[in-house]
Amino acid sequence: MNHSTPVPVPPARPVARRPVLGAMLERLGLVSPRDLGRALERQAAEGGRLGTCLLDLGLIDEAALLAALGALHGAATADVGALDAAPREMTDVLPARAARHAHAVALARTGNTLEVAMEDPASLALVDELAAVTRYRISPRLALELRIGEALERIYGVELDPRLRRTRARMEKRAAAANPDPEDPSGTAS
Repeated sequence: MNHSTPVPVPPARPVARRPVLGAMLERLGLVSPRDLGRALERQAAEGGRLGTCLLDLGLIDEAALLAALGALHGAATADVGALDAAPREMTDVLPARAARHAHAVALARTGNTLEVAMEDPASLALVDELAAVTRYRISPRLALELRIGEALERIYGVELDPRLRRTRARMEKRAAAANPDPEDPSGTAS
């Protein structure tokens, strides 16, 4: 029996005031402290990822957010185009249950490597689970929460979360307002 003296546990580290992503976006001048505060309030009220809340409020460009997240996590990224091009036949390789669990979508297969878009490519546990299920070496790419949700809906029939559906509708409305129909001289195309 080991009668050693118990090792004292260090006190918990204080929680940072701003998430790492928020601080990075502020430093880069991509969001103001006020806008970040608005997004954090939205996140506290509705849940979801901070980046999704920033997109929902129209406070950051999707490409800028994806690039910042990729840099923050040191991860390759998958944009909306890559996810839209994800072949449906990859469901034979990545079953729906595993895709839903990992919030992941298979993009391509090369030899014994499966390229997978994920919300959290830094999660070694999820990457290992995907490798075990698919029997491929996983090459993870970071993708935005909204875009993964849309791809899961399109490929696997997983219903898009209502929060993400609202975010998509707001983004589409802003895009339509910014790019009116050139065929409609009145600007009131419906």
